[in-house]
Amino acid sequence: MALKASLKYCHERNQNLQEGLKELIEENQQLMQQLQTTGNFAQPDYEAARDRALARLKTGRQSTAGKAIDGFIKELKSTIVPQ
Repeated sequence: MALKASLKYCHERNQNLQEGLKELIEENQQLMQQLQTTGNFAQPDYEAARDRALARLKTGRQSTAGKAIDGFIKELKSTIVPQ
Protein backbone atom coordinates (compact mmCIF):
# COMPACT_ATOMS: atom_id res chain seq x y z
CA MET A 1 0.00 0.00 0.00
CA ALA A 2 2.79 2.42 0.88
CA LEU A 3 4.43 1.83 -2.49
CA LYS A 4 1.18 2.60 -4.29
CA ALA A 5 0.75 5.85 -2.33
CA SER A 6 4.36 6.78 -3.00
CA LEU A 7 3.96 6.15 -6.72
CA LYS A 8 0.77 8.21 -6.77
CA TYR A 9 2.56 11.09 -5.01
CA CYS A 10 5.49 10.89 -7.45
CA HIS A 11 3.11 10.86 -10.42
CA GLU A 12 1.24 13.91 -9.12
CA ARG A 13 4.50 15.73 -8.37
CA ASN A 14 5.75 14.94 -11.86
CA GLN A 15 2.55 16.34 -13.37
CA ASN A 16 2.88 19.52 -11.28
CA LEU A 17 6.49 19.95 -12.34
CA GLN A 18 5.59 19.43 -15.99
CA GLU A 19 2.81 22.02 -15.75
CA GLY A 20 5.15 24.49 -14.06
CA LEU A 21 7.79 23.89 -16.70
CA LYS A 22 5.23 24.42 -19.46
CA GLU A 23 4.25 27.77 -17.90
CA LEU A 24 7.90 28.80 -17.70
CA ILE A 25 8.51 27.87 -21.33
CA GLU A 26 5.48 29.93 -22.37
CA GLU A 27 6.69 32.88 -20.29
CA ASN A 28 10.13 32.59 -21.84
CA GLN A 29 8.65 32.59 -25.34
CA GLN A 30 6.60 35.69 -24.51
CA LEU A 31 9.67 37.46 -23.16
CA MET A 32 11.71 36.51 -26.23
CA GLN A 33 8.92 37.82 -28.47
CA GLN A 34 8.81 41.05 -26.47
CA LEU A 35 12.57 41.40 -26.70
CA GLN A 36 12.49 40.97 -30.47
CA THR A 37 9.69 43.51 -30.97
CA THR A 38 10.96 46.18 -28.59
CA GLY A 39 14.64 45.83 -29.36
CA ASN A 40 15.33 46.23 -25.66
CA PHE A 41 18.55 44.32 -25.02
CA ALA A 42 18.92 45.28 -21.38
CA GLN A 43 20.39 42.65 -19.08
CA PRO A 44 17.48 40.59 -17.70
CA ASP A 45 17.08 40.05 -13.97
CA TYR A 46 18.09 36.40 -13.92
CA GLU A 47 17.83 36.09 -10.15
CA ALA A 48 14.19 37.24 -10.20
CA ALA A 49 13.46 34.76 -13.00
CA ARG A 50 15.15 32.00 -10.98
CA ASP A 51 13.08 32.84 -7.91
CA ARG A 52 9.85 32.79 -9.93
CA ALA A 53 10.77 29.47 -11.52
CA LEU A 54 11.65 27.84 -8.21
CA ALA A 55 8.47 29.18 -6.61
CA ARG A 56 6.34 27.76 -9.40
CA LEU A 57 8.10 24.43 -9.16
CA LYS A 58 7.82 24.60 -5.35
CA THR A 59 11.56 23.96 -5.08
CA GLY A 60 14.05 25.78 -2.89
CA ARG A 61 17.29 27.49 -3.87
CA GLN A 62 19.30 24.80 -2.05
CA SER A 63 17.72 22.02 -4.12
CA THR A 64 19.41 20.41 -7.08
CA ALA A 65 17.19 22.43 -9.42
CA GLY A 66 18.07 25.67 -7.64
CA LYS A 67 21.79 24.97 -7.81
CA ALA A 68 21.51 24.03 -11.49
CA ILE A 69 19.67 27.26 -12.26
CA ASP A 70 22.30 29.27 -10.35
CA GLY A 71 25.04 27.64 -12.43
CA PHE A 72 23.12 28.39 -15.59
CA ILE A 73 22.68 32.05 -14.58
CA LYS A 74 26.40 32.35 -13.85
CA GLU A 75 27.23 30.94 -17.27
CA LEU A 76 24.72 33.24 -18.99
CA LYS A 77 26.16 36.30 -17.31
CA SER A 78 29.68 35.37 -18.36
CA THR A 79 28.88 34.57 -22.01
CA ILE A 80 25.97 36.75 -23.14
CA VAL A 81 26.96 40.17 -24.38
CA PRO A 82 24.11 42.64 -25.06
CA GLN A 83 23.94 43.66 -28.71
